[in-house]
Amino acid sequence: MTILVNGNTHDIEGEQTLEELLLEFEISKEMKGIAVALNDDVIPKKMWSDTKVQSSDRIEIIRAVQGG
Repeated sequence: MTILVNGNTHDIEGEQTLEELLLEFEISKEMKGIAVALNDDVIPKKMWSDTKVQSSDRIEIIRAVQGG
């Protein structure tokens, strides 16, 4: 199935949870400063393992960084 991740097309095979998908991007729940939106709704980290990714979903991964 095809999804959008940060505006880029990404093909995944079979059903995946949001947590499984994020692990492909080397992002885990233990990381700080990470926010994830699924179809414009922010998904709390505690819900990542229960949230199924569907075909045509739009996922935005945001990493907070310090600047100066």
